[in-house]
Amino acid sequence: MEDRSALRKLERYRQPHHVAVEALRALEVPDGGVRLEQPLNVHLPRPCQVAFTAARSYCAILAEVSENVELVRAWHRAAMLGDIDQLLSLTDPEFEMNEASALPGAVRVSGPEGLRSYCYGWAKNWSEQDWREEEVIEFPPDLVLFDATLRLRGLRSSIWVERRWAYVLQIRDGRVLRHDGFETKEEALEVIQRSAPSGT
Repeated sequence: MEDRSALRKLERYRQPHHVAVEALRALEVPDGGVRLEQPLNVHLPRPCQVAFTAARSYCAILAEVSENVELVRAWHRAAMLGDIDQLLSLTDPEFEMNEASALPGAVRVSGPEGLRSYCYGWAKNWSEQDWREEEVIEFPPDLVLFDATLRLRGLRSSIWVERRWAYVLQIRDGRVLRHDGFETKEEALEVIQRSAPSGT
């Protein structure tokens, strides 16, 4: 969808006597995402150059966003499956996690080993867990809001409980550095807004 929008944007600025059709052949999808390339030896009028630059920058952002979002999904998937080794491989050495304050007995976790202990304690209370993704919102360069419904099955009671939570994850060098829980998406968004640099 973004690719077609970029082409339409370029078409609006296209001047046939300056821009060959191949100048609008801009989109390639390599392994990591989208790349916009301007053919060599083709003159583009100023408006078209601006459109090209904007579209190329936007697609570069999309590629980065995809990496962060996929990391967040992979992190929660490993946690859901109880794959602690995989979970820790996606976790920064200076990791911190804060459960939502609305959760009774909310705890704070520090470091990969603290996360490992947390997972062991979790397994003593719950036999199954499932994060059903409701919405994921990217806040470049390093924040992802993961809005999900968490379903848990009690280890002893076998009763399922369900609650929707929002999580804000901070990414650093391809790993999860911070994981904060919130009662609602709106609460999470307020915290993100307050943490944003002034002027953004």
